[in-house]
Amino acid sequence: MKTRASLTAGHPEDSVYPKKLRRLQIAAEAYLRDKAWEEKPYRFDVVAITVGDNSDEILHLVGV
Repeated sequence: MKTRASLTAGHPEDSVYPKKLRRLQIAAEAYLRDKAWEEKPYRFDVVAITVGDNSDEILHLVGV
């Protein structure tokens, strides 16, 4: 989950880039191996929240 109060630094979902996803995947696979759950399916979702003056926006990206 990533929250931004303005878009000056870009959209919150833009901070989830391939290198970060790869690190998450390596950590998830290590965790599943440690728990002997290698065969369990998993996915990564991104929830991006932009807080605005007049309205807020929530974006849910499934299976990134």
